[in-house]
Amino acid sequence: MDLSPYLKLMLDKSADSLILTVDTPPSLRLSDQVKEVGKTPISAEFINQFIGELFDESQKQIINSFKNTSTSYHL
Repeated sequence: MDLSPYLKLMLDKSADSLILTVDTPPSLRLSDQVKEVGKTPISAEFINQFIGELFDESQKQIINSFKNTSTSYHL
């Protein structure tokens, strides 16, 4: 899955966050509202690949120890 269109939309809409949740389409947090912006659900495999590219092994162990986690990555 290519996140580029969602990142561009995030910038265009001045969204606070891009939310990626397994088995749910991507969403944007716009102020105090969350709005789905895609139709294709995010797979667990994609999330695992995404986490693998952004975080080192110790960070991945921490993330994987939680059933539900919220993570941010600043560019």
